[in-house]
Amino acid sequence: MFPKKLLLMVACVSATLSTASLRAQVSVLSYHNDLASTGQNLNETRLNPSNISSATFGKIFSAAVDGQVYGQPLYVPGLPITGGTYKGTTHDTVFAVTMHDSVYAFDATSGTQIWKLSTINTAGGETTVPQSDTGTSDISPEVGITSTPVIDPAPNAATGLRYMYVVAKSRLVVSGVNHYYLRLHAIDIASGTERSGSPVVIAETAGTTSPYTYVSGPSVTGTGDGAVSGKITMNALRTHQRCGLTLVNGVVYIASASHGDNGPYHGWVLGYNTSAMQLTAVFNVSPNGGEGGIWMGGGIPAADSSGALYVVTGNGTFANANANTDPAVADFDANSFPANHNYGDSVLKLVVDSSSTASSPNANGWGLKVADYFTPYNQKTLNNGDTDLGSGAPMLLPDSAGSAAHPHLLMCSGKEGRLYLIDRDNMGKFRGGITNKAFVSTGDKVVQVSSPNTITGSFNTPAYFNGAFYYLGAYNNDFGRAFGIANGVYTAATSVTPDTFGYLSSSPAISASSASANGVVWCVDRGSNQLRAYAAANLATELYTSAQA
Repeated sequence: MFPKKLLLMVACVSATLSTASLRAQVSVLSYHNDLASTGQNLNETRLNPSNISSATFGKIFSAAVDGQVYGQPLYVPGLPITGGTYKGTTHDTVFAVTMHDSVYAFDATSGTQIWKLSTINTAGGETTVPQSDTGTSDISPEVGITSTPVIDPAPNAATGLRYMYVVAKSRLVVSGVNHYYLRLHAIDIASGTERSGSPVVIAETAGTTSPYTYVSGPSVTGTGDGAVSGKITMNALRTHQRCGLTLVNGVVYIASASHGDNGPYHGWVLGYNTSAMQLTAVFNVSPNGGEGGIWMGGGIPAADSSGALYVVTGNGTFANANANTDPAVADFDANSFPANHNYGDSVLKLVVDSSSTASSPNANGWGLKVADYFTPYNQKTLNNGDTDLGSGAPMLLPDSAGSAAHPHLLMCSGKEGRLYLIDRDNMGKFRGGITNKAFVSTGDKVVQVSSPNTITGSFNTPAYFNGAFYYLGAYNNDFGRAFGIANGVYTAATSVTPDTFGYLSSSPAISASSASANGVVWCVDRGSNQLRAYAAANLATELYTSAQA
């Protein structure tokens, strides 16, 4: 089992801003600030290590919402409001989503609610999904909107409006049978109203236990868990949409896993275009096996400048259909890809596959395909020990951190606490691939990998700034650590926070005035419910903690 694959990304919906009424002008439109998921805001012109203290910085408001908040709040400055009580006014606006299937817009200076939208039809009897229906207590008491939405930076070509894309989960009892829904919503951020044609149903499944009735939903060809007549259809009850949404080249990408490892389930990546909200891609991690969920602690599928996506999968079948057996050479094709197309506990590089369609799919679906991958040599051990690689999310490092041999790098870590530095152009596959009918090596063919427990596991996304990356360990009240990286090599920890962080910790974020100046590392401790700030140059220098107030 994989209990609590969840990470509360913020302490609350409260906006934490300077008491000097600083007005942030940088939009935060998706999880962790950018498509590379570095966590950086390099345009912070007021806050710096010399002026952040309890005397000058602190909470200025709190705002009540109707449910738990798991998704990261988003922010748009200077937004002209076109609906509701505040129509005709302009606001710096914070957006939040809740497990009660609600979306909120607040004024970022006062905390005044600008608009609220419910994504379910309560008058028609629709509700959020009760925790008891999922078979796990990971989320309680209800499941609604779990993931971080994404806001399109550009107005829609057809309507001229800017939309936030949100995935909501709900339940409706029809003739005594529970129907479960996953829906994609497009919401006008200026008015809080749904776009015409929104929402679209991603999947609808009837029944709380097997046999399920798959009313609608994406499907792939396969013989894996839950297959019916050689086809696997997304199960709207069992699917847990935890990862933040990613918007790349006009397509919203949605990655998902499960509730508490209750099957049948698979990892999925779906793509919907923003022009018509039509399905453009379906990818299944384990079509001829099982599991391989994409949780990543709430992180996003990261994307590079070419539009390639990077995701990390959890425990599940890799290569062969027997997840308890080490893959053999015969389980791979001539290019060292799994012959059965199963990718549990792997880092995947996904690219658009224009040669495949719903009627003429590839081995994992259509519209996306695996261009390259990395799977740890000890995948069987990870799987058997519930030590998922995919508990943490990937971060794409800037080229300045790479070398001539490895200019394009990716960093990730999982429950085992190893730090993997991977070449995105040559990811290493499994044990270095196959040559002359034998594996190249018995270890990992990556740029660099640390020993286990370098951090006490990752349920989060690291951050990067000025030649260093930052991690918070997940277990045993671990510390935050900075690791130097240059010329494609990282060092042992160069500085450590004076504080420890509670179980699951959080994803650090960076504010700075440039790529190299005035760096501050911001962290939330879910154990003590504190916001903390440290000097990026030395984590031993604590600048602020909300406990000081």
